[in-house]
Amino acid sequence: MEEDLSDLITVFPRYIKWGIHHFLPENCLANSVGPGGGIEWGDEYLNMYSSPVEDSFVEVWKSLGDEHFPPPSWDRKRYLGCSIVVTPTSTQRSFTGMGEFGSDSCVGILWEGYKIYAYSGDGSNTLRTEIGEFTNQTRFLVEVKFSPGEKAEFFLNGEKKGEHASTLPSGSDGATTLFDIFSEGRGG
Repeated sequence: MEEDLSDLITVFPRYIKWGIHHFLPENCLANSVGPGGGIEWGDEYLNMYSSPVEDSFVEVWKSLGDEHFPPPSWDRKRYLGCSIVVTPTSTQRSFTGMGEFGSDSCVGILWEGYKIYAYSGDGSNTLRTEIGEFTNQTRFLVEVKFSPGEKAEFFLNGEKKGEHASTLPSGSDGATTLFDIFSEGRGG
């Protein structure tokens, strides 16, 4: 029997499958694709892939805020939860979190090589704390809880694995991004 992936984010070395129906079809998500990357828009999930070579990347994000809404800020509590399957590889780096990973105003989980990190950034500095490692394809329930000016908590499979009380986003930098899913090749 084939597994139902409709509510699952699945990250493989070359694929991220994402299944939240209300952000499909294609025009409901912003995206950026570099050389060797791509996006396939499915009916129930999204496939993102990047090649395990330098400069290959793919990213999707959902932003909030326009002329009808006040600009978002990091002044309110935030929560991100998802189920994710990761297959480790030494040449890929992936991020799932809130805020803009590229601007370093964010909180989330970073998979790099065979290690898992709690990751946060205040726009100028970043902090990453190793919270696990894996050598086989593994399913994780990932949760990130953000309390403004206090802490970001990082959970895997319901167990708290880390907490950052510094280097947290504040103000409005990166705050419009409700979630960011990013994968890139690191060469090899």
